[in-house]
Amino acid sequence: MKTAAAAFAATLALAGCTSAIGDLDHEDSPVARYNWTGDEGMEALLEGELLLTDGCLYIVSDDAEPTVAAMPREFASWRSEDDVLTFDGLEFSSGDAVAAAGGFVEPSGDIDRLDIPEACDLGEWGEIFLVHDTDLTPAAG
Repeated sequence: MKTAAAAFAATLALAGCTSAIGDLDHEDSPVARYNWTGDEGMEALLEGELLLTDGCLYIVSDDAEPTVAAMPREFASWRSEDDVLTFDGLEFSSGDAVAAAGGFVEPSGDIDRLDIPEACDLGEWGEIFLVHDTDLTPAAG
């Protein structure tokens, strides 16, 4: 009987851990996301700091308004319990410096499984930045 109770408790603990890792596509996720095959790639550079505010994750540059950056599902995950974006195995939080290649586009049905949180403000131009990169780490120097 004790063994069954211990196994049940361990199962519940593991279930709790896995749900925290897979929050990227949860309805309350603050991360804009889409499917990127890696076949194509725009080469604009977006540098700034991550900013989690009012239910949306932005990248804020010194000279521009906050930008909604759509992360490729293959490389990104979101951990809601401590508001951490994991991108290709590295963890980033609000305030961390990031840099990514990609490009600005108007959201459309042509972007594979694009999900933008309702809380996100697309700004004056109504565009998002599609991250076409496998790394968010800024260049040294």
